[in-house]
Amino acid sequence: MDSCVSTAIARERHGAENLGLLHAGYGQRTQARERRAFEDIADFYGVRDRLVVQLDHFRAIRRVRPYRQDIAVPENEFGGPDCMAARFR
Repeated sequence: MDSCVSTAIARERHGAENLGLLHAGYGQRTQARERRAFEDIADFYGVRDRLVVQLDHFRAIRRVRPYRQDIAVPENEFGGPDCMAARFR
């Protein structure tokens, strides 16, 4: 949704001919759907310049993704003693 809104605002301000959109895939579970949404947004707003990159090196840290249900996200107070020392196991 934020990509769609950002594209709409940028197109209004700068015109579709002055836009380029970027899709980054990093092995996320929703990658295929996100790619389709990227193409649909670009088509809808008439953006021709598109760049698709695959960031496979992020797969090495897959286990720390906060959106995975099987991994707890550490909770620390901002600025607390453990704020910068959170460990992902």
